[in-house]
Amino acid sequence: MNHLYKERARIGILDPQGDDPARPTHQSRNACRDYPIRWSNCHFRFDRALLVVDYRLACLRFAVGIGPVDDEFDKTPPSLVKLIPPNRHDFSQRLDKAGAALRRARECATQLDAMLECDWRTKEVEARAIWIRAIGAAAAAG
Repeated sequence: MNHLYKERARIGILDPQGDDPARPTHQSRNACRDYPIRWSNCHFRFDRALLVVDYRLACLRFAVGIGPVDDEFDKTPPSLVKLIPPNRHDFSQRLDKAGAALRRARECATQLDAMLECDWRTKEVEARAIWIRAIGAAAAAG
């Protein structure tokens, strides 16, 4: 069941005609919000935390005019020069929310990777962190 919420959110994130993901009626926002909490084992918590990071990253990208990126499969590192967000306050709030989502996902990844003696979840989270830092730095330079 949680797979359906995840795919609904990802489809909305990748829709180039989907408008601002931060819009209250956006399908990705609603899918993240509606993701059932009752199935809360450590694997589920990580999946949800990573999905929220991807959603927050999509909101951040939209705020500076970057098109959709599939963070689940596209591992191309960002190469951004200068970005000028039209609304600095809105951008700052989105950057803060992305950072908070990133911290939650790191906690889940670290806990799960330690239990399973691996590091792939931590690497997934770090790939998103690279994007968030790059967008933040490019907007600060712009």
